[in-house]
Amino acid sequence: MASGTLSPVGSPLDVNIISFTGNKTATGNQINLSLTNNEPVEKVILLKSANGTDFSDAGLMTKMNTSGSANNYRFNDVLTFSPVTFYRAKIFTEVKEEYSAIVKVQQSVNKDL
Repeated sequence: MASGTLSPVGSPLDVNIISFTGNKTATGNQINLSLTNNEPVEKVILLKSANGTDFSDAGLMTKMNTSGSANNYRFNDVLTFSPVTFYRAKIFTEVKEEYSAIVKVQQSVNKDL
């Protein structure tokens, strides 16, 4: 019987998403991401979709501040889809990338037509 040692080839992405939220505001949809990480995050790109399946780049999320061990990012999307826009974040570190869960922001419906 053969014997040997097991060496790790790679580790999972060391990023923990604390929260990922979206809200309709007067100036567009405000998307907020809060995460902790042990690997440096190079960038966070926000993706958006009209149907929740086919996503395209909305833009680079801006790092707002660091609060304790949490890093906070924000993006204000002024070009929203109607009646709903779906979002997800693509988080890049030096060696890996990870996607957040999907957030849905519903546009207001004016019933007084």
